[in-house]
Amino acid sequence: MEVNMTLVRFRPYKDFDMGTVPKRFSDMIDDFFNDALDVREREAFKPGVDISEDNTHYHVRVSLPGIKKEDVKINLDDNVLHISGERRQEKKQDEVKYHLLETSYGKFERAFTLPENVDSESIKAEFKDGLLHLAIEKKEKKVSKQISIK
Repeated sequence: MEVNMTLVRFRPYKDFDMGTVPKRFSDMIDDFFNDALDVREREAFKPGVDISEDNTHYHVRVSLPGIKKEDVKINLDDNVLHISGERRQEKKQDEVKYHLLETSYGKFERAFTLPENVDSESIKAEFKDGLLHLAIEKKEKKVSKQISIK
């Protein structure tokens, strides 16, 4: 008795639409954990922050589109800079049909520990066109010196 067999390459995703199958394992894990989170947490507003420095200052730039400067609070507590506020959602109108809502809303707070060489009395804040800019002046470094024993 002779048996004819054909070898077929195994392709586990051949019956799936490639648009629905994650291309990377990390995408699949991200989707799993994002779906498991509470919807309100996923939609919370978290402003983007850029921090840089030059010879004399540290610069903190916070992207706050759609937020009024009156709705932003800046506090310095034990060398920790706190930036907080709220991005409020416009009231949804019943007669308007929404097709896509990707903008996130809600309260936010960002906190950053400042280096020891900052002058906390000289922090300047400017808010313009949805961008908060903080300029934090650097103190001169303390110079260590050798003390000779007589």
